[in-house]
Amino acid sequence: MVRGQCLQDGSFTNVMPLWGDFIIRPDALDYIAGIESCTPLYQVVPNRITVTRISTDPLIIQFLYEERPEDLDPDAGGPSQQWLSQYSDSFHRLQQNSR
Repeated sequence: MVRGQCLQDGSFTNVMPLWGDFIIRPDALDYIAGIESCTPLYQVVPNRITVTRISTDPLIIQFLYEERPEDLDPDAGGPSQQWLSQYSDSFHRLQQNSR
């Protein structure tokens, strides 16, 4: 689950378990204006997140967030069973990578 919140300066924060808090500062003026207009709203949604290392020197990491309708169970008001299963699997993969 990712919690995102709009900030007054036109940036926004994403809070992701295991990764921490990320402040994201967009470049597009219309996007910044949209964020400023929704401050201090926040949203918690199931996401599929792909993390890609773009460069090592300097270290650049790219995050791709996908909000897919099939990952939300509207009746339960939370993530679908399939999303929960994939989320659990991601922790197992992280454990295997730490060796």
